[in-house]
Amino acid sequence: MRIRKSILTLFAAISIATTSINPVNIYAWGHDLSGEYSNDMFSPINTKAHINEHYNYSINTSSSDYIKYTGKELSNVPILYTSDTDGEYVLRDGIDYKIIGYIKVNDIDHDPSDTPFTKGRPTEPGYYKILIEGINSFKGKESINIAIVEPTELSFYDFRIIDNLFINSGQIELEIYYYDSEKQKDEHITLTNGKDFTFNGWASEDNYKKNRKNLDKIKWAKTKVDNTGFYYFKITGISEFKNQIIIPDFYLYGAKDISNYEFSIRPHYNTQTKEFEPRLLSKYLTEGKNYSVSYCSRSEISEDEIDMGISDKHNWKPGYPKKTGNYAFMIKGKNEYKGYNAFTVHYSKTLNPQIIEKANLNTTITFAEGKTLAICPKKTGEYTIKTTAYANANSALYTNIYDSTFKSITETMVEADTTVNSSIKVTLNAGEVYYLTLNTSLNNNKQIPCTINIDGSYAYKKPKTIVRNNCIYSITKHADKNGKKGEVAVIGLRKKSAKKVTISNYIKINGKKYKVTHIDYNAFINNKKITTVKTGNSVLSICAGAFAGCKKLKTLVLGKNIKSIEKKALHRTSGKKLTIKVPKKYKKTYTKLIKSAKTNNYVVK
Repeated sequence: MRIRKSILTLFAAISIATTSINPVNIYAWGHDLSGEYSNDMFSPINTKAHINEHYNYSINTSSSDYIKYTGKELSNVPILYTSDTDGEYVLRDGIDYKIIGYIKVNDIDHDPSDTPFTKGRPTEPGYYKILIEGINSFKGKESINIAIVEPTELSFYDFRIIDNLFINSGQIELEIYYYDSEKQKDEHITLTNGKDFTFNGWASEDNYKKNRKNLDKIKWAKTKVDNTGFYYFKITGISEFKNQIIIPDFYLYGAKDISNYEFSIRPHYNTQTKEFEPRLLSKYLTEGKNYSVSYCSRSEISEDEIDMGISDKHNWKPGYPKKTGNYAFMIKGKNEYKGYNAFTVHYSKTLNPQIIEKANLNTTITFAEGKTLAICPKKTGEYTIKTTAYANANSALYTNIYDSTFKSITETMVEADTTVNSSIKVTLNAGEVYYLTLNTSLNNNKQIPCTINIDGSYAYKKPKTIVRNNCIYSITKHADKNGKKGEVAVIGLRKKSAKKVTISNYIKINGKKYKVTHIDYNAFINNKKITTVKTGNSVLSICAGAFAGCKKLKTLVLGKNIKSIEKKALHRTSGKKLTIKVPKKYKKTYTKLIKSAKTNNYVVK
């Protein structure tokens, strides 16, 4: 099984002595495929020749080393000569070379050093080393590794997992590139999980090797892969795609280590301030539930730390800076997520997306600066988002749609010589914020005008505020089609005069259940009225500043699933003594969490 795409390159020395560059009959020195320069063969060749002497060339099979199986013996394999200095030239089967033998090998990278070649040409799908011999203008011999592939056989497909972390089966990709000798062109196929194949699960290296003689004993899991290491994956084809395959020795990073995730500054709509603000987001994690964010001045970080890794010993402040500037950020894992990720970045409070208020919008992008646009439909439905970029040279337009947590919904890339047209069909929910990003590959940094048109009775609506039982919530994870797996965070109170607050286990949005998983940064900060707060059992964490400065808060009742309480989440400089009521079974654990959060003037009962 081939795990990664490999185009084999074999080096040979070639010399050409000619001044013509036209496709006419010319005379050229002989070319030796085995690497020996020769001037004893002087013969006509009908091709585009270039002046060249003593340059190293390489031999490739077309743009892919995979050739489609036709049911016949191998033929018309384009062998590509390339040079760093002189372009390329395709050698033709039967004109410039002939295939004189082959060896069947285990995979595309297998090198059977002592195995003799079988005379003739391969006739069946499989991996081969073929022996070619130059004819006419070319002489000598060379061997090249290829694969004769059946596109319905899964065993020929490249297997990869996006981001080298396994969170869910949606990250699995199966694809193949091959040359179709009958159509004389390259083809590319990408398979879809659930449509073309089924993901049966993964097994650890130890589990697989221990039970490989009795495969029924292997435990195949579909959950995220927590620990870094090698894993085996099991895939079964659907419909025309044949076979069940096992991908061996696939290396993955552990999904519980926060340092293995990428974070980027993205706009986030704050339903309290009704403004967009920059936040550090990851497409697989939820801030507050899975990680916390703190910052310090960039001036505190030494150059050695930039090279070797930033220490967690600095004066880290929870949350985000209030001013634009250069900062270091510390992202720490929460609950089941461990470790930390620290880096420096320029943080701008003016990172506000352009809002698409009507169905049409004109804007501009450059290679250096793309564009982020905010979409918030008044009605739930399917929308077609058409984007036209007016470039003046060959360019590509990248258009992506993200949800409010910046998890990718759909994306596309379109190339064209001048005008580039992109079209995305997507279902959007009323009142929810989505982001459309535009980027280009045209690297001349000129302004490229873009026109966005949204079909589907589109009109912008201010992002809705979700209020239940006087609490304001924001969606951190959207519910699936079956109305499950939705999650929200408490971000504040609608009526700040309320004295008693109850945070439910679930709330309903558009008829779908959403679990309340955490109390967000500064959710109740400096509230002057609340005296009693009771949290549900679904709440996992209380973020920094959540109840900071609540001087009249006397009683806090915690559910049984609290995993983390961030520093100064309950910090007050004055006020009444806080009684924190916890489940008797977890009193010791909760007391430790409360103490480590730098809580003051409290008692745990």
